Amino acid sequence: MDSDQNFGLHGKLAEYIDFAASKMKSTLQLGNNGTCAFKHDRGRMEFAVELREGSDIVYFYSPICKVPCHFPEQFFEKLLENNLHGIANSQAGSGLDSKVQNIVLTYSISINHLDTLPFENILLNFVQTAEKAAINTGKWIEEIASKYTLSDEESEEENSEAVKNMKIRVQHGRSNRVN
Repeated sequence: MDSDQNFGLHGKLAEYIDFAASKMKSTLQLGNNGTCAFKHDRGRMEFAVELREGSDIVYFYSPICKVPCHFPEQFFEKLLENNLHGIANSQAGSGLDSKVQNIVLTYSISINHLDTLPFENILLNFVQTAEKAAINTGKWIEEIASKYTLSDEESEEENSEAVKNMKIRVQHGRSNRVN
């Protein structure tokens, strides 16, 4: 993909983001790096829309939780069950950002399949889906934690601290963040 074509795709995405921002009553802006990062007004969750250089694929993503350290096997089993066929998260998938041990909800689509209204619908649906996924993930983390049996080396205090640390947190630093 040449730079003129890539510039044109970024311009198209910037137009779609401007349109969605007016509907969301938010200030959203596509940065020079092809990323628009923002926090939605309903919560503290962070979101990003990205069009990478040389690609026509628009990525939507949002960190939904940290990987729990005391029962990762059970956690990943449940995560994979929820990922099956994309049913639980409106065709969005979950993945691991191993650098920060975050589970990230993602969705991608070619910009060639978008226009202003479809983009807005996808963006709003993704925000709602990610918020719902974060709540549901928090619930099943608590369910798994309640079944977790302490070993002799662990104390109640350590376990409750681990559960607190597993609560939904967003630690997704990006430049060009707009609140």
